[in-house]
Amino acid sequence: MEKRYDDQRYQMTLLAYCTSLVWDAAGRLFKILPGIVIECLQYNRSFALRLLRRIDEFRALLSKGQCKNIDVMRNGVMAYNPEGMWLLVRRVKKKRPS
Repeated sequence: MEKRYDDQRYQMTLLAYCTSLVWDAAGRLFKILPGIVIECLQYNRSFALRLLRRIDEFRALLSKGQCKNIDVMRNGVMAYNPEGMWLLVRRVKKKRPS
C-alpha cells in the first residue's frame, strides 16, 4: 500500500478522481476524504498536503462546512509529527496501572 502513494500515476489518478467529485458529488468526497488523508499521512505526507491544496482550489464551489473541514485537515497534516505521536503513545502506556 505504501508504494502506491509514491507512484506518480496513482497520485495523478487520485487527484483527478477527487477533483471530479468536487464537481459531481462533493458530499461523497467529504465522506471518503478523511480516510484518504489519513492513509496519505502515513505513507506520503507531502501528497496529503498536495491533495488538500488541490481540493482547496475549488473553495468557491464548497459549502462553509466543507471549507472548514479542508482547513482542519490541512492544519492537522501540517502539525502531524510521527515522532511526537510515538512518544505520546509510550507515555500513555507507562501511566496505565499494572
